Amino acid sequence: VTSGVADTVDLSAVYGEATYPDLGQKVWGLHDLDADGDDEIATFGSLTSRATNLILGPTASSGSVAAADYAAYTCDEVASAGDSDAASGADDWLCAQQSYNTYTGRTYIYSGYATFVGTLVGESTNDYSGYAVSGGEDFDGDGYDDYVIGAPGDDDAAAAAGAAYIVYAPISASATTSLASADVKLTGVSA
Repeated sequence: VTSGVADTVDLSAVYGEATYPDLGQKVWGLHDLDADGDDEIATFGSLTSRATNLILGPTASSGSVAAADYAAYTCDEVASAGDSDAASGADDWLCAQQSYNTYTGRTYIYSGYATFVGTLVGESTNDYSGYAVSGGEDFDGDGYDDYVIGAPGDDDAAAAAGAAYIVYAPISASATTSLASADVKLTGVSA
């Protein structure tokens, strides 16, 4: 149990729509993005045409989610990402799209609930950057949490040997940054 966090959490049911009855195909827990003391949920599914839906906590009862309680994003993968600016006090989160630009992939960074920070774009076609995303660790010891972006289709070491990029935060506000300029690139050793 984390200090200051309640021992019990109400994991209530949330239902999708009849047209797209696949709510919950993917689910992610996110840290508190709106500073109300409750963590959030992101789920891929039917609340808005198979978008990824960010549902604000607390989710106190079963049933459909009211429009005021969620916002729709276009994400294939989602992750909490710590605090990359150490100023706003709001946690970041990552929203990745592997299919962007012939599967080059891109990852959007948001601070708090909906403040856009910037975009990280894959290096090459079929890299699938953003296939996995992570954050919340300070890899360079500067006090800012950094980002990790997976690209399993990267061919630098060998055909589809893959790569993982570490991008040190903070990044330039609203910038689109190629992963070619990532601070660290780790590659697989064979096809």
